[in-house]
Amino acid sequence: MQEYKATGKKGLFDDQFNTERLSAIGNPLEKIYNVIDFEAFRATLESKLLNTEKKNNAGAKHYDVVMMFKIMILQRYYGLGDKQVEYQIIDRSSFKKFLGLESGDKVPDEKTVWLFRETLTKAGVIELLLISNLLLPLTISYRKCPEIILLEKVSLYGK
Repeated sequence: MQEYKATGKKGLFDDQFNTERLSAIGNPLEKIYNVIDFEAFRATLESKLLNTEKKNNAGAKHYDVVMMFKIMILQRYYGLGDKQVEYQIIDRSSFKKFLGLESGDKVPDEKTVWLFRETLTKAGVIELLLISNLLLPLTISYRKCPEIILLEKVSLYGK
């Protein structure tokens, strides 16, 4: 009888080896993450999207606005709808790593993704980022890393 390679046995360092292998092959999300400082967007996103005039702390906590912004980039880059991006974040370790999530972390559902995009659109945040030149590094980075999409108005709105 023919013997085959073992399957189903996860080793202690398998996750690390897989991450290194993806890097060696050329993980585009890793390139984007290494070139762009997403924290530069935080102040603008928080000032325009978060309600700072709440009377109390009741209700669910918000997901991190920078992480949600990165989800918009994932959607556009991979052509994913709201439900599919939720599925892919749960399923793909490269998506989780790009977003700064661990295996057990909560993932925004499709309605949360939709609401964030709607709020982002209505608040005119993309236009503000373009005017303040915060998106300029993305344009410059594109020349260094062709996998990086240009974040034009059309890109995040999906039109």
